[in-house]
Amino acid sequence: MVAAEPTEDHVAGLASLQLTQTGAVAATKLPTDEGDESDDKPFFFPPLWLGRRTAIVELLRKQGIRTVADLGCGPGALLQILSMPANSLDDFPADLPPPSPYSASPADGALLPSARTRKLETLRKVPRAPGTEAELHLRRLVGVDINPESLDNAVRLTSATEKAPASDDLDPSPWTRTERERWEELRIELYLGGLEVYNEALDGMDAMVATEVIEHLTPHALAKFGSVVLGVYQARTVIVTTPNHEFNPYFVSSSKEEEEANRFPDPTGRTTRVFRDSDHKFEWTQAEFQKWANNVAVENEYSVQFSGVGSLRHYFGGRPIPFPPPSLTAHPALANSPASLAVPADPSKFFATQVATFTRQYPNESQRSPRSHRTTPLPFFSPVSSSFATLQPEPPSPGSPTTPLPPRLVHRQSTTPAPHVLIKSTTLRAVPSAGNPSPPQAILEELGRIFNDYFERPKVCLRDIWNQSPVRTACGGVVANLVQAIVESEGDEWDVEVVPGRMGDTATDIVWKGWTEKVAESGTAKEDEDEELSDDDGEPRVEYVGGDLDIAGWDDTGAADWGGVIVGRGDDAKAGAW
Repeated sequence: MVAAEPTEDHVAGLASLQLTQTGAVAATKLPTDEGDESDDKPFFFPPLWLGRRTAIVELLRKQGIRTVADLGCGPGALLQILSMPANSLDDFPADLPPPSPYSASPADGALLPSARTRKLETLRKVPRAPGTEAELHLRRLVGVDINPESLDNAVRLTSATEKAPASDDLDPSPWTRTERERWEELRIELYLGGLEVYNEALDGMDAMVATEVIEHLTPHALAKFGSVVLGVYQARTVIVTTPNHEFNPYFVSSSKEEEEANRFPDPTGRTTRVFRDSDHKFEWTQAEFQKWANNVAVENEYSVQFSGVGSLRHYFGGRPIPFPPPSLTAHPALANSPASLAVPADPSKFFATQVATFTRQYPNESQRSPRSHRTTPLPFFSPVSSSFATLQPEPPSPGSPTTPLPPRLVHRQSTTPAPHVLIKSTTLRAVPSAGNPSPPQAILEELGRIFNDYFERPKVCLRDIWNQSPVRTACGGVVANLVQAIVESEGDEWDVEVVPGRMGDTATDIVWKGWTEKVAESGTAKEDEDEELSDDDGEPRVEYVGGDLDIAGWDDTGAADWGGVIVGRGDDAKAGAW
């Protein structure tokens, strides 16, 4: 069962979806049109529309992209995700200096490493996370679409002003990224116009994305897509996604109504194929999509790689993959398709959504390196380039048409061109503390306060620490400033440890050896409450009436193996470990 792209309600709900630092998408597991959970039919989780957006963000992160154009942006679902502020100005771990000679111990003259040297040696052991898990540091974001109503919604989703938490407040929800500080300025522009029409504002973009767009194009617009998007704009990376028509027979529908809502005979009448959406002008098989992509890549000096989202194995999960495909009778045009004649040899590489990633080739010169953001170098880090460059030129005023196509490019323009019109230009400003850290001693004092007031333990994961707004503000949004304060601190009061089996900031624990546990005063309200919620023998008991539970740490092992107990009443019920 497959549905169209998410409705406006779905898109509006994306405000609650948070792209975590690990590159995954954190979302509540709810029934969706493309992935409705059921005991008797397969489903995608996350649903295809969300999986596509996650895959695109990971590809952009891997390439170190700084400017993106979303072609056919629709109501702004992807734009909203891409506009979320990065968690920091840098990525951890940063480059460290080479090992320094050991210092002599004044006590016995033996050669021992200094505290600073030992901490740096520990940090060198921290494994780097994959590029797909790096922060995305966008400075410019452009959306283009031909639907005015869709653009109105995109304006709404990208115009919200982030609210930076007060410096003396701890983050109540570490992953509420739309409420976090913005460390880098982001300019967002939305244009009304066709993709086949040249727009000089799109020149010089690092990346362009067309997700589930080309199947909606007319033959004329599709013929211009490669020459304009790849041949004229020449972005470093171009990502195109489109449905895999050969996957359609494997979708399982639970009712006649569902079948009618998701199966549409080719509206153009050119084929006997049955499409997933009533507005699709075509749907390609794997061979057809790859032939088209390879041709436009060669014509415009690009290389292309193919991948996908929503594998056949993922769709059926642990169930056996049925054969013949359960919906083959509804797709007679695919009766002789290789995927209909036999189950694909590797179901984990047979996808519902096809992805082509085009990479610009540069003849007679070395490949350009990713224009990734680097922060001002710290004393013990390798030199890096400066940041916060001013973006030029500024876009035209909203409502004004863009500059017509230059004479040399007229042959690539539509026969009935309509210049793009700028609908909205928004600049999301960085907070004043961005790049302006407090002195190292002030950072350590703030860190100590967080340990005492929030974590109440002497050892905390670096990621958990960075999720606290006061720490980020004190460090000016640069993780390296926090690490530097710890490394450069005298003695062993502050230390670092590596957690085996993890990478990046999740593999780094910060240890405060000066931490002391608070002694609870007798007769406090907390003790009275604990006594009230205990049985006569002193053992905790469960008392819960109504409300929704938010049990952190709950897993599939069940309550019997969890070793926890729920205390409290109504909406105040919490999960506690005993």
